[in-house]
Amino acid sequence: LLERIRNAEVPSLKSLHPSVPRDLETIVHNAAAADPADRYQNAEEMAADLDRFLRDEPIHARSVSTLERCWRWSKRNPLSAALMAAVLLAITIGGITSSVFAVLTSQANQELARVNVSEREAKETAEKESAKARAAQQQLREEVLDSYVKLAGLSMQRGRWDEALVNLDKAIAGDHPDQIELRLRRSDVLLNQAEFQAALKELEDLQQAQELGDRRGAVTLRLGILQLFYGESVDQADEALQRVRDALNEDLNTADEAIARAVLAETPEE
Repeated sequence: LLERIRNAEVPSLKSLHPSVPRDLETIVHNAAAADPADRYQNAEEMAADLDRFLRDEPIHARSVSTLERCWRWSKRNPLSAALMAAVLLAITIGGITSSVFAVLTSQANQELARVNVSEREAKETAEKESAKARAAQQQLREEVLDSYVKLAGLSMQRGRWDEALVNLDKAIAGDHPDQIELRLRRSDVLLNQAEFQAALKELEDLQQAQELGDRRGAVTLRLGILQLFYGESVDQADEALQRVRDALNEDLNTADEAIARAVLAETPEE
């Protein structure tokens, strides 16, 4: 054997017996190494490696990888290895679960954001359509009220006072924006129907209830004419003439100014 060791390489034990453990093969190979430097330095080193092999611990004759060290430790300490494996498995499962939950949460948040955007867009669209519908309804309402005013004007031109009054009342009741002008026309219709008291009440109510603006003179003029021609005393006539004069100091349209001057011309001062 010594001659074979010196002159030839010792065959691998696994080539003779494949079932031989790798560490045992390494121990034998080191003991029979051709170069004395590669052998165990003494019998105690070889015996110590054999003892490690029997205890399933890493031998000194061969470096052992970290994975192999862990594997051997787990074989020597199965309970601790099982507990550690359970902990690692729990951590791994927890990490995977957290990652999955994070992904699902992100997807849910993205979907919720899309839904919120869709709802907001739908709401904005509905509000725009509603605003268009209200605008169209308001425009139609204004057109209807304007048609009442136009019909009233035509009826007044033709002397159809009852028809004119009906259409004026519809426009006023519909809250036409030009309430003052419509009520002035209404008083004119009542005058032409000889409804003097009703006309007077219409003008007095108008004078008290609203800011007349540039139509104050028109109201004052009509009150003066009513009081002048249908008053019951001289004092009322004087008061009426003063109202007509006051009306001329206000903003009157051309027709009302001509009427006021004609009234004063036909009623000489005493």
